[in-house]
Amino acid sequence: FPEIRSHCSDLGGYTFQPIDLRWGVSNVAQLDQKTLELCIDEVHASKLQPYPNFLIMAGDRYGWVPLTYAIEQKEFEIILDKVCDEDRVIVNEWYKLDENQIPSSYILQERVKEYKVYNNWEKAENQLRDIIQKAVKESDLSDETKYKYFDSATEQETVDGILNYKGLTKFQELELSGDNEDVQLVDKSNVYSYIRTIDGSNSDPESISSFIVDEDDRFKANQFKETIKSSIDEENILEPPTPASFKKFDKIEEDETIDPNDNKTRGLNYEYEAIGSKDDVDSEKKSLFVTTMITFLKRSVKGFHDSYKEQNAIKLDEQIESQKLFRQTKSKGFVGREDDLQAIQDYISGDSDKYNNEQALVIYGPSGMGKSALMAKAIEQTEDNHKDKKVIYRFVGSKAGLSTSIELVLSILGELGIEESIRIEKDEKPESISVFFYRISGHLSEIQENTL
Repeated sequence: FPEIRSHCSDLGGYTFQPIDLRWGVSNVAQLDQKTLELCIDEVHASKLQPYPNFLIMAGDRYGWVPLTYAIEQKEFEIILDKVCDEDRVIVNEWYKLDENQIPSSYILQERVKEYKVYNNWEKAENQLRDIIQKAVKESDLSDETKYKYFDSATEQETVDGILNYKGLTKFQELELSGDNEDVQLVDKSNVYSYIRTIDGSNSDPESISSFIVDEDDRFKANQFKETIKSSIDEENILEPPTPASFKKFDKIEEDETIDPNDNKTRGLNYEYEAIGSKDDVDSEKKSLFVTTMITFLKRSVKGFHDSYKEQNAIKLDEQIESQKLFRQTKSKGFVGREDDLQAIQDYISGDSDKYNNEQALVIYGPSGMGKSALMAKAIEQTEDNHKDKKVIYRFVGSKAGLSTSIELVLSILGELGIEESIRIEKDEKPESISVFFYRISGHLSEIQENTL
């Protein structure tokens, strides 16, 4: 991450913000059953940002299958109709109708009292999941609707993270224009994956069992990996051979209050070391995983930068053309003001002792006096009088993106072929305006005499 962050800053003053969906979910959110909802919201927020924005790491465990937090009333009643009377009591204990939801939905209730202890909740969660999944299987709900009751949290995040992974979601269709083929191609080429499949053929069964829940879970994990591989570009996948030998360390004392789905504590129960996977711990930065991921991310950053430059070039061309049209409109039918126009030409040519050409010439007056029209005519005359020079001009506020001093300066520099922006400092804060203008003054002092 530090290398990518530095690369982004050096390339174009961009910031790089890594977000790990397996960290940072508060205990309150977990007890309130909003873990997955928060993660999906983060996926949505990231998808609205520039690329790169999605890296999937998939192993031999399929992962936690969460209970659906909110089930629309009609859908819930279809499911409940397939639940036996005894199990219906359990379902109604955990799901309550909330008519303030739009549309009205049944909401999974908060974990309180003894269910704050994860071991107690895990038993209730597993029982409730089995009941609901059995009813969903027997229902006539569509396959598209059913998947959320069986997919792991990781796969549900992937559904929203990759366009058309399992068909467009409402978010992808409405917010990302996911039905656009070009958008889908760009998205597909900017999603990456690290896929690990452990070869346990010559390994200690006890060690391998810690990486595999059971054959059914491993089957789902492998299905997930195959779907990932079919959904993104092959060149964006790292799937190296994984060493089969593992050394087991001492078991750490378990704490029954620890929620294994709280990823700040996940993995504390056992630790393993891959034998022969690297010569030295210090060589991690040179490992295949690290070097490949940095290559992937830098490729995406460069792609975004090139696209951004192209968009800026188009935007700049539009600005230049709009200024030309604005100038033509303002100067059309202009008559008189010869003394003012001559004063401007004298200043530009440096033919008069009246003006100090090391200072700016300011033309001022009340609103509505025709300052824009005067300048439009002056620009026209300057272009006629100095055909061997490039005349650059901007009318403040005449177009969106030309309303502030910084926007104006950057636009003018862009026409001069100088790329600049507000730079981002080490602490990810934008540089001060004074520093920005000091740097810009260096560019202005180097402008050749063939530019006005």
